[in-house]
Amino acid sequence: MRRVLTAALVLFVVAGAARAEPQSGNCRRLLNLKGMAEQTGVLTEMAAATRLAGLDGGGIDIGELTLLAPTDEAFRALPAGFRKRLLAPENREHLTALLMHHAVVGAYSFDRLKAARAPEFTIPTVDADGVLVSIRNGVSIEGARLVEADIRATDGIIHLIDRVLIPPSVKAALWDRDDNTPAAKLAGISE
Repeated sequence: MRRVLTAALVLFVVAGAARAEPQSGNCRRLLNLKGMAEQTGVLTEMAAATRLAGLDGGGIDIGELTLLAPTDEAFRALPAGFRKRLLAPENREHLTALLMHHAVVGAYSFDRLKAARAPEFTIPTVDADGVLVSIRNGVSIEGARLVEADIRATDGIIHLIDRVLIPPSVKAALWDRDDNTPAAKLAGISE
């Protein structure tokens, strides 16, 4: 139950992003996670998925969170068939799991990730699967490149990433051999 409430809170953060107006320059006023997500102007796809999953309602304050937020471009790079199945009403449970896989309880700044002693390590996600972080060549999360790191908020941090992180349970349930397109291979999301 706590994980579901946590996910609802985290994903509520991006629910309003579809109405975001990009700000000019790099100067951002410090807001909560939802406000900062709106200011990025590149999280409209994640916001739409959050609403579709029914996770756009209010939540409880559980402290600082780190949101690994795939950009709109990352969502659009998903193979069309997989994306259609993921967004189908009968697969709401899988969409919810995918979204929760992008939320981490605690503040994981770029510097904190980079300072790790091991070249690869796992950080726990809300869905209890965890994501593999590599610091061998910069910082990557399950192969996703950080597009923009450390978007600070009053209640956490947002890292924009260049691909959607697909938890094993979602991939097993929804991935099809036809999803192994050249574009999916280039994006690092095919088998």
